[in-house]
Amino acid sequence: MRSPWETDVVDVADEGGRSEPPVPSEGAEEERLLMSPGAYAAAAVALMLIGLLGFVSNLLVMVLMCRNKQLWTPLNAILFNLVCSDFSVSVLGNPITLTAALFRRWIFGRTVCVIYGFFMSLLGIASITTLMVLSFERYVMISKPFQVKRLSQKGALGLIGAIWIYSLILTAPPLLGWGDYVNESANISCSVNWESKTMSATTYIIFLFAMGLVVPVIVICFSYLNIIWTMKKNAIAMGRVTKAETRVALMVFVMIVAFLVAWTPYSVFALLVAFGDASLISPGLAVVPALMAKSSICYNPIIYVGLNTQFRSAWHKLLGVRAISETSQEVGGEHTAMLSPSHYMSHTLLDGGAATGTTSASTGGLLLNAPNSPAPANAAAFKRRPGGAQGVGANGDAARPSGNISKIAEAVPEEAEEARGGEERAVCDDAVEDTE
Repeated sequence: MRSPWETDVVDVADEGGRSEPPVPSEGAEEERLLMSPGAYAAAAVALMLIGLLGFVSNLLVMVLMCRNKQLWTPLNAILFNLVCSDFSVSVLGNPITLTAALFRRWIFGRTVCVIYGFFMSLLGIASITTLMVLSFERYVMISKPFQVKRLSQKGALGLIGAIWIYSLILTAPPLLGWGDYVNESANISCSVNWESKTMSATTYIIFLFAMGLVVPVIVICFSYLNIIWTMKKNAIAMGRVTKAETRVALMVFVMIVAFLVAWTPYSVFALLVAFGDASLISPGLAVVPALMAKSSICYNPIIYVGLNTQFRSAWHKLLGVRAISETSQEVGGEHTAMLSPSHYMSHTLLDGGAATGTTSASTGGLLLNAPNSPAPANAAAFKRRPGGAQGVGANGDAARPSGNISKIAEAVPEEAEEARGGEERAVCDDAVEDTE
């Protein structure tokens, strides 16, 4: 079995019997270029932009979490694992590939190629596996809120450990002789040897694709199809789609599209090279899907943090900017805000069940009603007073102070954030329709 650390350079014995590698002439070196100088320059520019954007965006997320202890929920801890993985790619991977693109060839030797290929594959599989775990966790908490316990910090740490063990199992075999890590993408990067037709390489490629791509995609699709179905079912029961539900649907759509856009081209390329005719794909064309896959480190923070109200509020706090959601509209000289149906039900549930005959639980911004439970006829209006915000229920009774929001802040962070914003903004379509 071939060692993964063996070099592919063929030594030539001189007259003294010493073995030396052949020294190419300048013309021969120019002929070895797999792309035009302009293509190498374009790849270098793309790698530099991807590296800088990925470094800055992921670093900002890490700073936000380090400065805000309230962000360290179990779910956000798993999200932080994804951020660290993407940040490591921008720090460890992109500079090496950028340097190779500037030199128009791999200049770091066989050993560094194997190490680079292993770590980049490890971080890539860890990112995909983290997305799989996040999607399944959301499915469990939204679709089965009463059947399972909420994820704890210890449970989140256990999942993070399992993610890295799983990723290591998938990417370590080439270091032991099953499969191989070699140069790819016009000799500016290293990855799995997709071109080899040996039994060892072929079986490893099948194993890696099945466990590193097919399984995560199946789990992600299963999870989010069930989430969408649950949202649709409960939206019909409520007669209204809340803003939180809409945001979840948008996040799901963007996440799936971004994942497919980033990784599908590279996966198709790898399959064509492994099981088709590799000569049909030029080296220059092979660089494009590799760059698209690397670009995932840039928009992952935007998708998983930019659409999260907790991180958005922390970002506004860091910049000293008052969020729009914290600014209410003035109506008749007073600041008035409406609660959406799910927020109204959350308050009445916390305040002792002001809505008679209604049993509900708010999970991740989604309201799950018990059978035959009536939806609230009108949302409650909160008026700001010097002593603090005070709610008025649909039956005219004064609701308890908004301090109750803190009771659900830890259990349901998204709902707590929405409830806080609900005290100071007009978002209830039912109330608007009634006034009309």
